[in-house]
Amino acid sequence: MTAHQEAFRRELESANAAIRKAGALMTEDDGFQWIDESKMPAEFLDYYSGLVSAGYAIGAI
Repeated sequence: MTAHQEAFRRELESANAAIRKAGALMTEDDGFQWIDESKMPAEFLDYYSGLVSAGYAIGAI
């Protein structure tokens, strides 16, 4: 894993922790998870979407 990927993973974990802390991570009976957008600021959701996209682009996800 590259240093860039490691930095990305740390940032993603921080964002995921914020989602969990806000109680916005929802889990269905079948295990599917999603973010309750009503519990997170729109700016954060835009940031998170871009972060996940970047993770795929650099091969960290």
